[in-house]
Amino acid sequence: MLRSLVAGLSIRLRRCLKVDRVGGLVRCGVFHIEPRTIIGRLGPLLTLKTENVESNGDTAVSRQVCSGSWELIWVVVVLVLTVRTFFFHPMSIPSASMEPNFLGRAVENILGKEERAAPGFLRNWFRFAVYGVREIHIQAKAAGRFEVVDQKPEAFLGIFERQRFRIGTAVYPVWFPPADLWRIAGLSAGARFAAGEDVIRLRVRSGDRMMVNRLLFNLRNPERGESVVFEAEAVPVGPKSSFYLKRLVAFEGEKLRISDGRKLLVDDRLEVGNPSAEAGGLQTLGYLNGEQAAMEGVDGIAPLFPSETDSYVVPDKCVFVLGDNTQGSLDSRRWGGFSRNAIVGRPCFIFWPLSDRFGLSPR
Repeated sequence: MLRSLVAGLSIRLRRCLKVDRVGGLVRCGVFHIEPRTIIGRLGPLLTLKTENVESNGDTAVSRQVCSGSWELIWVVVVLVLTVRTFFFHPMSIPSASMEPNFLGRAVENILGKEERAAPGFLRNWFRFAVYGVREIHIQAKAAGRFEVVDQKPEAFLGIFERQRFRIGTAVYPVWFPPADLWRIAGLSAGARFAAGEDVIRLRVRSGDRMMVNRLLFNLRNPERGESVVFEAEAVPVGPKSSFYLKRLVAFEGEKLRISDGRKLLVDDRLEVGNPSAEAGGLQTLGYLNGEQAAMEGVDGIAPLFPSETDSYVVPDKCVFVLGDNTQGSLDSRRWGGFSRNAIVGRPCFIFWPLSDRFGLSPR
């Protein structure tokens, strides 16, 4: 039945090349469904399949129900995979490089900084469900010295992640710990804690969860200034998440400079601004070259642009991207250009957290 369904859908990918006047981007992956529609193929599956069986009793009815159920399950699986592959793809934002327009994962050590009492269990998880923010708060039950049990998070029951430490004889689990937990929490082996003393207090923000429109760039080419999602493997450095989110600012053959005035100059004539300048303040104002970044106390983010006199030409069939959070973004100032074919889509809808972040995503 599955083979019949797939044959009926007849999803075929056609590679269509079309050169844009600006940047020479390539359209790819335009697909169509022919000629029978998905709805048309679902109709027969909603009817129980009659089988030739000797018995007219419960066994026959059971086989009919089981057959219809499995067929429906396969249909749902095929539809979900089709939508996820060709239309919309869920994604979490791995970093704060696109703030304030898109919020990524962030962890803050608030031990000794937060005067308010830590929220209770129910309130903490309600805030997480609605706002995507939770606190990790652990106090020592008895006096003792800190000792690491798990250097890295471990899977518990194959689903839940935890990382444990010991104070005295008591072992404490940290559920769903952030990366590099012990460093962020400021903990080191041998540190002594009194009974009732705070050991860990972190505020964890999970960041935006959004849907990526994979169909849009099959219908037209990406435009300058759009936020784009691309495959992490396309760039040579940085943590290898599945996808990255940045802003597309330049195309192949264009000569780029970053002035001391935080302006990105394209071919020494076109100034490309940062749409987050007003919303995010100085941290997201314009774009920084190496000298300006060093003056702000940030090193190593723009090796391709040491000063405003240094330039970079985007290679053939490549694009150039930057993060809105110019002081906290690892982007093409370090990578250079990467293949335009690595672009998979544009963010279209933030579905979590269920706060004022919920809704259509910024452009």
